[in-house]
Formats: sequence, structure tokens, C-alpha cells
Amino acid sequence: MLMPHVVDVPNFCVLTHAAYLVLVLKVLYLDALPSLLGHVLPCPLAVAAKGGLGRAQRTRTPKDRSGSGLTRKGATRSAGTVAFSGVPGVNVPEGTVVTAPNGQEYETLEFITLTDQPTEVAVRSLTPGTDANQPAGTVLALASPLSGVSADVVVVDLRGGTEVETDEELRARVLERIRKPPMGGDADDYVAWAMSIPSVTRAWCAPREMGMGTVTVRFMCDALRADNAGFPRPRT
Repeated sequence: MLMPHVVDVPNFCVLTHAAYLVLVLKVLYLDALPSLLGHVLPCPLAVAAKGGLGRAQRTRTPKDRSGSGLTRKGATRSAGTVAFSGVPGVNVPEGTVVTAPNGQEYETLEFITLTDQPTEVAVRSLTPGTDANQPAGTVLALASPLSGVSADVVVVDLRGGTEVETDEELRARVLERIRKPPMGGDADDYVAWAMSIPSVTRAWCAPREMGMGTVTVRFMCDALRADNAGFPRPRT
């Protein structure tokens, strides 16, 4: 049985077999878990290449109409941490809403008690999209006043929001899958699974790079990690 194993290599995320799932979700978001499990575990993505593929059609549902079985990547919400300040001992309840200067709203994901230092708490945006990403140091405001809590809340790390996959992006993935149909877990399958994750824009697979029974997957997030030349950057 293959055991998950992650190797830390500068600028690239190198992983073996099942550890691909672990690292991708660490870099991106747990919201992607259901769709990723659907690809990695039963290895579906059965492609019915019926004739040529025309323009990918946008529908009210995420599925395309090419017969490929691929689905449009949905928009994702940003998540991260912010810091609250105020009177030590005052509680900030889970679900507290804060608002960014651009109108985006975020909710706290846990209950915290303030200390004499800025107290960090996990938050997530209420709506998906890139507008929900905020640079470190951005000052958010409490949507409703809390006694003993400063109205100013500072972003520590707040990223990961992406837009819905465009028609052209979906069409490119479908065409690639028709050219390289599922093979039960070969190198092209790993690339397709990586590319099905929101934010991933390029991917490569190197079988047995770390020995027999291993698979190395490298991927880029060109839009989401533009500030890092597209290289994934796990949360710390």
C-alpha cells in the first residue's frame, strides 16, 4: 500500500501518489474536496468523444455539453486569517461579520477571546470571486459593533478566491481530455485531475520520479499566485 509522502522542494510542490490530494487541498481549499475525491478515488472522467467539439456552452449548471463528463470549475471563496483587537477577555463569537473597503464581507469561523495582543481568527468570504482576496494589512470593519472590540480588523492573510471558469478555459480542457482519454491513472490522468481544481492553470506529471510506485505532480496557479510568479504557496 502506498503511503502519503510530501517532499519540500523549492518553487515546486512534489508529492507521491495519494499525497497529491493532501497538498492540493492545503494550497487551495477544502471546498474542493468533493470534486477532487470524485476524480481521484473512483477515477471517472469517462470521455465520449462523439464527433468534433464546438464551442463550450455556458449553462445554468456547471456541466458542459460536449459529452466529456468534465464540469466547469466553479468560483471559490477566499479564506484566511484576520486579527481582532480590543479589551482583553472580551469574546468574539463565531459568525461575526466584517466588511472590506470594496464591500466584500467575511465571517469568522470560530469563537475567540481577545488578549492584550491582536488575536487572530480564521475567516471566509461570504461570496466567491477574486474581489474577495485582500492584501495583508487591509483594514476591515465590523458589520455590527461589539462592545469591547475595536471596529478595525486587520487582514493577516486572505486569499484563494477565484472566478468561474470561462468558456475558452473549459473548452481547452475538454479538447485536451478528448485527445488524451482516461487511462485508469496514467500521467495524463494526473494532469487532468490537477487541472480540474479551481485556480490550477498548468500541470505536469512525472511518473516514478522518486522511485517505483511514486508519482510527482507539479502545478501552477498563474492568476491566483500572480504575486509569486504563479508558483503555489502553502499556507503557513
